[in-house]
Amino acid sequence: YKWLNRKPSQTQIRLKKLMTLIQEAYDKYEGIYGYRRMTIYLNHFKKAKVNHKCVYRLMKFMGLQAVIRRKRYNYKKSQPYHVAANKLNREFDKDYKPMHVLLSDITEFKYGKDSKAYLSAILDYGKNEIVGYKLSKRQKQALVIDTFE
Repeated sequence: YKWLNRKPSQTQIRLKKLMTLIQEAYDKYEGIYGYRRMTIYLNHFKKAKVNHKCVYRLMKFMGLQAVIRRKRYNYKKSQPYHVAANKLNREFDKDYKPMHVLLSDITEFKYGKDSKAYLSAILDYGKNEIVGYKLSKRQKQALVIDTFE
């Protein structure tokens, strides 16, 4: 019963004050501050003199987490150097002569821990069979050129 009527200690009072400061900052900055930036904010602007581990523990206790913002990628639009002519014109049902339409593709295979193999294959669309293939450990332009030779 003594515990029920006791007064809060200085540490508990300090932690409650910190929790209110953390909640205010969390609401003010719409939840983008994690415990690291929250510690910097409290120490610099609120002069709280608090450790990052204490802020981490309090934020975890309060159920507060930083909202992760999506990464924005800056893409530069570029024109391709060479654009092949559209010979098939999406007419895939047509009957083509053998060796008239050739399709090429490079496939990556992962094997072992950190190893990769690249398979370059040429498909004769008229016969529907592989005409040539080449296997390499590196994906380079020479792989495609060697496949056609």
